[in-house]
Amino acid sequence: MKKTVKIGFLLLILGLILAILGIANNGIKTIYWHDGFHIAKRYTASAQPTKIKSITLKTGSNVIVRSGDHNSIRVTSSIDQPQITDNDGRITVTSSVKSYQSFNFQFTTPVNEATVITVAKGTKLDQLTAGRAQNGDVSLNSLNIGKLTAQPQGDLTLREVNVTQPLTDITAYNTRFNKVTAPSLTLKSTGDITIDHSQFEKSTSSITGNDDVTIRQTKLRSGQINGSDSDISLLDNQLAQQLAVKTTDGDIHVTTAPSSGINAHTDDGDLTVFSWHHDNQKSYQYQPKANQQYQLTTTDGDITVTAS
Repeated sequence: MKKTVKIGFLLLILGLILAILGIANNGIKTIYWHDGFHIAKRYTASAQPTKIKSITLKTGSNVIVRSGDHNSIRVTSSIDQPQITDNDGRITVTSSVKSYQSFNFQFTTPVNEATVITVAKGTKLDQLTAGRAQNGDVSLNSLNIGKLTAQPQGDLTLREVNVTQPLTDITAYNTRFNKVTAPSLTLKSTGDITIDHSQFEKSTSSITGNDDVTIRQTKLRSGQINGSDSDISLLDNQLAQQLAVKTTDGDIHVTTAPSSGINAHTDDGDLTVFSWHHDNQKSYQYQPKANQQYQLTTTDGDITVTAS
């Protein structure tokens, strides 16, 4: 065996031994590139405030705000130390945004960046703000809130949330509401919209989506729903006045009582309104004097209305 081959083989054995020793001593870390290679570390901040009046979120992580037995806050970040500011119950949570690609060789678990806030049961928050500085999904569970501002760079999920003031200028990627109550809703979403068992009965609501919209068993006073390349499903809702629904490229499906009024129009598609069906007629009106009116329009899609 040549001398260079022997040296190469010995170096390989030595490298394997050093690698094994490194793994045994937790030497393999998640790394990321940001003006050079860096080792991802785990930074945490926690607090147990005596009271929480309001919450402002400016984090680079997914956030869960929920009801629980006592107030608590815990934030985890892989970039730098998160900050929790308490100004007489006005809580601000800040952590840096992860704007780099990390690398992990599956020997270690990457840092799970998350923010979890527990609000003591019976607390009504004056305000909760997750503006455009919130980079991550936001999930709110079992909360009473005076005013909610939600424009996160991520998904928005609300479950069993009561809001005193109208929900205005709500924006998100995918949006999921379940058992949400507010006077009205103004929502813009770039992803799917799903609303179940909710109430927006005091004033006009407006919903705009770039993907599918599903509203189920929800009480609405009046409003408009606009979709772009969206299928829109309105299932067993309670409408007080008029709802205008329009999508530029998609189907509309409504289940409602036969006492509801329907004004349906499609430029290219089939129309089915209860027992009436036509695949060539573009418009059809049913019960024009009914108190509850659905104005349904699609430029390219079918409109189907069935009895609930």
